[in-house]
Amino acid sequence: MAGTSLRFKQMSGREYQRFRHSLNRRLAIATRKQNPNLGGTIDVITTELYDQLTVNANTAFPSPSILFQTPKGQGGKTLANTNMTAAGILPNPDRFTIWAVAVHVANNTIPADMANLLSNVTLELYINNKWWSQGPLVAYPAGRGYKVDAASQLGTGPGTSQPIYSVSNGLQDPRSVALLDASITIEQGEQFSVVLTAQTGFNTAANTTTPPGVGTTLTVYLIGNRERGTS
Repeated sequence: MAGTSLRFKQMSGREYQRFRHSLNRRLAIATRKQNPNLGGTIDVITTELYDQLTVNANTAFPSPSILFQTPKGQGGKTLANTNMTAAGILPNPDRFTIWAVAVHVANNTIPADMANLLSNVTLELYINNKWWSQGPLVAYPAGRGYKVDAASQLGTGPGTSQPIYSVSNGLQDPRSVALLDASITIEQGEQFSVVLTAQTGFNTAANTTTPPGVGTTLTVYLIGNRERGTS
């Protein structure tokens, strides 16, 4: 230690600065963190990309509506509404292979609005401005949701009783979705979106109708395998 202190004392100011610079570089290299992703390995999980559109009662259906562009944490969206973390793109190095598309229409949507949605609204899946799947909503059954089997008190008489209902655009079975014969892959860094368009414009029912309109919520699911870096 005494010898080291003597060498420091014998250094000129410029030599000492060079020594400190070299030492700092060595320490930085020694403590530098590795890339958190393991090269040559990936996680593959079967999951869904999803996003929602809500339309209030007595409101024109917004057309076109472009989904998967507002990530969670923005525009009031939470993980219950979307699992997107960026606008229309997956985080690198993720890629997603789609093998099914499903659209769930909220089960409390009144039948009149459901009929308009299934007959007037179309879906288009775009990747890098090129469509890869398109058709009316009826072609993309939900494969999920709930149904009402029974009800107790509906009212005290014909004048005050209220109808009870639950609509669904498909069976409550995750296999009852639009399966793709040829899978579609969203590669790293590719932009994608789903566009919902009312080919014939319509307004959702007002809350003065029977049954009263409540608006609707559409949730689009892209179902498939997600590949992501292993850490």
